[in-house]
Amino acid sequence: MFNRLFVRLFIFFIVFSLSENTVSYWSAAKTEEGLIKESNVIVYAQYQGESAIEIADKEFQMNLGVLRPIQLLKGKVSSELIFIKRYNKNVPLSSDMFFFKPGQSGLWFLKAIPGSTGLYQMTHPSHYKNISYDSHELKLWQKKMK
Repeated sequence: MFNRLFVRLFIFFIVFSLSENTVSYWSAAKTEEGLIKESNVIVYAQYQGESAIEIADKEFQMNLGVLRPIQLLKGKVSSELIFIKRYNKNVPLSSDMFFFKPGQSGLWFLKAIPGSTGLYQMTHPSHYKNISYDSHELKLWQKKMK
């Protein structure tokens, strides 16, 4: 019985790994230059939490994450807070979702959402660096922005 299960798992693994549809869109690492170039805003910030927004009697729902900027490295923001698109609470979890805790600080590489003003998104795991404000890594990123 163990051998039969092993063979089935092995075959499943081979078939699954050879499928063209199994490649993750975010599996390739982003270069530092690519991160800088594709980001509209790069900011060291603290995650404050998220809130659900409903517009037009529940026809449009979105969760917004809130960042409190500590140091802006690239781009311009029009307020003291930065809003990032988060996931709808009603969708199933998937491997490409990012989760943050209130109070979590780090370096954020944000892309503007087309057709919106002041709303940003993260589309790759490398768009967030969990580093401290006084870290050597942040100093290196600051030098790259000059």
